[in-house]
Amino acid sequence: MTDQWNEGAPSARSRTEADLMQVIPNLRLDYVDAEWARGVLAVFEQDRADILDDAEASPRQLSQIEYVMLAEDCQAIGMLKYGLGYPLSETRAAFAEAAKANLRVFELRGTQAAFEVTVAGGEEAKPLREPGATDDSLTNSRRGLYSMYVALIAGNATIAREIAVHVWDPPNATYIGPESEVCTLDDQQLAYAVKALLMGKKKEALSYLRIRRSTSSSAQVQAELIETLITNRKPEFIAQLNDLLDWHRQQSASVENRKNIDLFFSIPGLALCSLALGCGLAQRSELPEHEVFLPLNFLNDDAVDMP
Repeated sequence: MTDQWNEGAPSARSRTEADLMQVIPNLRLDYVDAEWARGVLAVFEQDRADILDDAEASPRQLSQIEYVMLAEDCQAIGMLKYGLGYPLSETRAAFAEAAKANLRVFELRGTQAAFEVTVAGGEEAKPLREPGATDDSLTNSRRGLYSMYVALIAGNATIAREIAVHVWDPPNATYIGPESEVCTLDDQQLAYAVKALLMGKKKEALSYLRIRRSTSSSAQVQAELIETLITNRKPEFIAQLNDLLDWHRQQSASVENRKNIDLFFSIPGLALCSLALGCGLAQRSELPEHEVFLPLNFLNDDAVDMP
């Protein structure tokens, strides 16, 4: 199982003495604490190795929650390697592995049992969920949105579209709310819009963008970027992309975000640039150059063939 899973990717324990003695790369992000980042990278690499090795030793297929952890490990590895100055190919490989793991998360929807929660009310205690309930939050639409973004950055439009098919939330999902750390209404609307766009349903995608309820600058700008992409308005797309990068720089500059690896580059910005290049809305030379938070060298000009 793991041999097939890791085809084309470095093995879980492939580091040799020569690898460990290689020249330490120069930081891409000068605000990053290199010693801290290398330590965190080692933890994520070890966790990835343990997940794959455990499944291989059994042998068995990974569970849905293990694929969640594997996807998160691989994405973190890619972001950390980017910030630390590793070759872009290593971040791309990590994102490609994350994309495959994310797809399995969504394909395994409904297979992970929900945590048992008991609510005490007065003298009576009763379970919060019905017996046999599954954990639908693992396939929440925010995870779907970023899973599609990661696949697009990795240059795999096929996986992005396969994930899109599985992106939906059950009615009255308890994990969705204005202040939810799992998935907000903004996240849901953006996810449904990107899903519709990838499936060639542009009018439907626009309908989700019209009803956004955002108080988040990032969510607002993402929605406007998607809208300008659908309506083929290049100047506005580039202007909104610069607004997204301005927001990203502000977030990255704050002391409390110095160790937020999700901000090492703009995942939404790079994914939407992939769509813009793929559909011919813009050429690489027209997009922001030499922007550390938007590594366009990740992308091929024809990375995504838009329907």
